[in-house]
Amino acid sequence: MAGWCIQLMIASFVLLCARPADAYQLDQFYLFNATKDQQVAGSVSSSVELNGKFQFNLASKSYISVDRHGSLAIGTNDSLSVNVSKIYAYVVTLNTTVYRGQVLYRQSTSPSERAKTAATIQSAFASSGNFTPSFLFISTWLNIGVNSSQNVSNTFQCILATNGTASYVLLLYNSTAFSSSNGSFALSRFVGDSTSYDLPGSGTAAVSSLSSTSNVAIPGLWVYRVDGSTILSGDVDECSIGISSCALAPNGTCTNTIGSYSCSCNPGYTGDGRTCMDIDECSTGNNTCARAPNGTCT
Repeated sequence: MAGWCIQLMIASFVLLCARPADAYQLDQFYLFNATKDQQVAGSVSSSVELNGKFQFNLASKSYISVDRHGSLAIGTNDSLSVNVSKIYAYVVTLNTTVYRGQVLYRQSTSPSERAKTAATIQSAFASSGNFTPSFLFISTWLNIGVNSSQNVSNTFQCILATNGTASYVLLLYNSTAFSSSNGSFALSRFVGDSTSYDLPGSGTAAVSSLSSTSNVAIPGLWVYRVDGSTILSGDVDECSIGISSCALAPNGTCTNTIGSYSCSCNPGYTGDGRTCMDIDECSTGNNTCARAPNGTCT
């Protein structure tokens, strides 16, 4: 469906465009408010001390900064000069003299926001048990683009959630239409002290699909666990909850994979896994029946 735009007063006028259903909708975003949230005035925010330790790639981080280009830097000291890791939520290199849009950030201990986050993480990670974050760090990029003469822009959020031991990152993409600048495509990537992990399509033209795809079966939502030696992708078993597009048994089989699923046709059926038609072994001659007039294949 076609998108539509409304103009909201949040400290200054911001044009917010509703996206088609195959994107994470703005009304599902964590709350943002330009009069209450901190804003990135230049290219990067000042260092912010987190409300608690955030474990990232086996290291404990205490400070964070937010970049207008679409990334977060997290480190162990307030100058962010020691053991700095990066979360590239959706980084398009901008000419900072002509950028547009707003970048907001805040910390939250709101019970409702913590509960919302816990439900998302518990759904994406069966091993998370009763995980509930002690605090959240919420960053919002609104209508980020090069200049006001261009119609394309990006709107997304990055949510850091931790209980002091387990740490997760939620990436919410409403619009990723502005995907390249100066010949380079946007990066969506985790870079830790000893590991790196790219989201699907990072650094390629396919990166713009992040708003319409997912690793947890909700378009535009991506969930990761980041405290360990490797970055772990969330997963929802589309097969068991019946939301896959695979052919149903006995014609086909759905196989769950991390962040996705695959479809295949069962023996005796042919097709692409989403459509599986019965093979007529009698007409093809691929059967063990006695030949006429001795026998009949049905």
